Amino acid sequence: MIYKNINKAKADEFRNKSIVALDYGDRFIGIAASDISQIIATPVTVLERNNIERDLKQIAKILESYQTKLILLGLPNNHDQATEKTTQKVKSFANILNQQLDVDIFYFDERYSSHAASRVTNQAEFKKFSRDDAHAACFVLQGFLEFLR
Repeated sequence: MIYKNINKAKADEFRNKSIVALDYGDRFIGIAASDISQIIATPVTVLERNNIERDLKQIAKILESYQTKLILLGLPNNHDQATEKTTQKVKSFANILNQQLDVDIFYFDERYSSHAASRVTNQAEFKKFSRDDAHAACFVLQGFLEFLR
């Protein structure tokens, strides 16, 4: 199910579960996950998008490894034309996830996540990933976890 009301994420049914965050892009999907107490977000991996079936299988494996069905999708909230196209792509991807996987999906503002991730990875030794996408997903997820508290 795709939830439009972000406050629904505070319901008891979503507590004590890991959350997997996806930073969806045209070529890559950055992935981060929380601990079950929903306090700490950690970058997991970056998937290079190949085809939707493969992408869904990889996401399903990650959800299974974290024993969760909770997905957080970063959604840009600027109101310019380029952002509106990106927002539509993310929402289309959410619809595919919703149809193909048994998941609960929430959106959260990702406006500054990529920029922040780039700054952090350039200043520190976070070179586990060759791209910043997993760290961008991590920033979005950490903001969401703080919202939940």
